[in-house]
Amino acid sequence: MSNASPATRLRGIAAGLLTAALAVAAHSVGSGMPPTGAVVGQLVVLAATVGALAATLNRAADARVLLGLLAAGQLCGHILLSAVGHNHAGATSPPAAVMLAAHAIAVAAGALLIAASDRLCRAVSRAVQAAVRIVA
Repeated sequence: MSNASPATRLRGIAAGLLTAALAVAAHSVGSGMPPTGAVVGQLVVLAATVGALAATLNRAADARVLLGLLAAGQLCGHILLSAVGHNHAGATSPPAAVMLAAHAIAVAAGALLIAASDRLCRAVSRAVQAAVRIVA
């Protein structure tokens, strides 16, 4: 990945961080407590995997591919948290349909924002490269 553009690296970082942040936030809202223990390490591995895939897949700059990748990350995060006793039975936790809708909206918005910022970063990089060539 040493030849990767800054946009590609940033896309991977953003996808990984969004995956971890959404999983932790949803768990905190659903159960009233943030995840602790070994599952935190597992979520870090999941986030790193999603980030690496977003940075290395050829078509990951496409919002549709990012949407699938982020949705898969959320599903895997939910499975990880369910395996350690994550539940939505708290008195203040929202209904499951609300949580699913919130996940879907956050993943869709994240995919669109990451794809847009990827395109913007590539455009700015090309402009800077052109300006440097003119000056040099």
